[in-house]
This record gives sequence, C-alpha cells and structure tokens, in this order.
Amino acid sequence: MKTNRLIVLALCILVMFILINSATYASGEKLIWKDEWPTKIRIGTATIGGGFYMGGSALANVLKEEFPELEVIVEQTKAAVHNIKLIEDNQLEFAMATTNTTYQGWLGEGAFEPTEYKGFRTFMPAWAVPMTFVTLKSTGITNIKDFTGKFSGITKGSATNEFVRKTFEALGVKAKVINLGIADTVQAIKNGIISGYSIGYPNPATQDLSIQRDTMVFGMTGEDAEIFKKLYPEYTYPLTIPGGYYKGIDEPIDSIGFYDVVITRDDLPEDMIYTCLKAMYKHQDVIEATWPLFAKGMSPDFVKVVSAPIHKGSLKYFREVGAEIPEIGILDE
Repeated sequence: MKTNRLIVLALCILVMFILINSATYASGEKLIWKDEWPTKIRIGTATIGGGFYMGGSALANVLKEEFPELEVIVEQTKAAVHNIKLIEDNQLEFAMATTNTTYQGWLGEGAFEPTEYKGFRTFMPAWAVPMTFVTLKSTGITNIKDFTGKFSGITKGSATNEFVRKTFEALGVKAKVINLGIADTVQAIKNGIISGYSIGYPNPATQDLSIQRDTMVFGMTGEDAEIFKKLYPEYTYPLTIPGGYYKGIDEPIDSIGFYDVVITRDDLPEDMIYTCLKAMYKHQDVIEATWPLFAKGMSPDFVKVVSAPIHKGSLKYFREVGAEIPEIGILDE
C-alpha cells in the first residue's frame, strides 16, 4: 500500500512538472509573423493626453516587442467615430473605439447616419470608461444642467463629443458645445474661455488640472442617468470612478459610460489577428507598463461587453480560453 502511494505521489509530481514546463514554454513561445501579412501596422488613436493614445501605444509596444521586424505607427486621429471610418477605408489596421460608437456604426445610427459601417470588426475589449464632467470649483457648477456659455466636447468625431451632444439634448442643457483637443481644453478652462468639459475616466490631463487648480469632477447619476439610458441603451450604468485619482475628489463617483475596445479590419487574415491577440495576452506586462488601465480591463471575460461582431481570429482565441461570447459578437461563420 505504501509503495502504491509513493507511485501515485511520483506520478503527481511528474504531471505537475510537465504542466509547469508546458506553461513556461507557452508563455515564452515566440510567435511568427508570416511573410504574406502586412509589414506596416497603423494604429488609430486620438490626440495625445487621452486614454486612446495610451491604449494604442500599448498595442504598438506589444507588436514591437514580439515582432521587431514590423513597422508600427501610432497615428493621432479624431478618435472613435473617425477611427471606424478610417478602418472602413482601409487606412488603418487597428484602431481604438468604444462600445457605443461600434454599436452605432454597425447600425448606421447617431454620428454615422445613414451609412452602415460593416468593414470593421472587434479585436478585443479594453477598459471601462465612466464619463465625467469637469469644471473649476470657482464656477459653482455642481450639476450637468448648470453649465452655461461654452463647453468643450473634446474632438469632433470622438465618442466624447457624441456623448456630450446626446447628453445636452436629452437633459436640455443650453451651453454651446465647441470642439478642442484635450490639451487646448484644459488651457481654455484655466483661462475662463469655457465653463467645463466632459472626458472619460481616467484622464491624465484632468488629473494634472486637479493638481494645479481646485477642480470639480462629477458624473451623471439618478434621474439624469435614467433618462439618458432609456434613450441610449448602448451605454452602461452605473460605472464607478474610484476616489483619489483626481486631487480633492476623495469619494467614489458613479456615472454612465461605455467600454473602450480595439477594432480591426474585417479583411485581415484570421491567423494574423489570432496571432496579434495571442501576443497581447502574452505581453500583459508591456501593457501594464504602458497603460495600466488597459491591463486591468483586458480579461477575456470582458469580451461579453462588445457591441459589434468580433473578428474570426479573435473569436478563435477567445473560444480557446473559454470566454463567454455574446450573440452580437458572432457573424463571420
């Protein structure tokens, strides 16, 4: 009997040794970039200073790490709506977008009306984006409906601008929406040119503003959120902004928002997209070093939040790891 127990113990140790070494080999597996795949990868983001640019940079750093032979270009664009259109025109291989804009683009609604954009596919989920409204405490503004004068919706064609437009229409806000990049927006609020702006959390430029000036940051909640959600079900509520990220904002803030996603072209090879996605999950340390929020939100489980079809290469990977695939994500089969 003792001999049998020793044999079983020895077998268990052997199996553990094989599994550990297999996992080590898999994590260190060198992925191969095929000669017939594109040698230049263009990634659409948004203006420097926001999460899109950092997220696109994280993707670029992973591709450079795993495939040093590639030419990888991170391009500043007008953000989500613009990126979907650029993907449709084959001007990018990858781009940052959001669940609300991919939903609208696929159906030809909102900023895309009346054209349906069918040339993009979801590559992977990225991170949750609660939307914030920002002003200086000296204005006395504490509610969305208090905004007057000029208000920055950030870049025209961005998911933020689309959100601001819909919010102001839904809630009857009279402020005039203008479009400035995030750096110009922060400068404009410092100079008193605008009463406020909206931006997704987290935002480094807004964090810097909160350090330099007494800043008020709040979300959309209560009746306002209920009204908005009824009109636009593609948005997510509630999402929570942790306290402490912005100076002087110590308590958590609830708000409405969406998820950022990475999209790609539908005509790129299945095995290429599968390989790129495998590289992303292999090099989560690179993503963490570039944009920690991306690494925090990239669990395969979050694929359930996508709102447009998933590329066949990504579907293959997510199924291999046992992720829950939403019905809306399945098309090309």
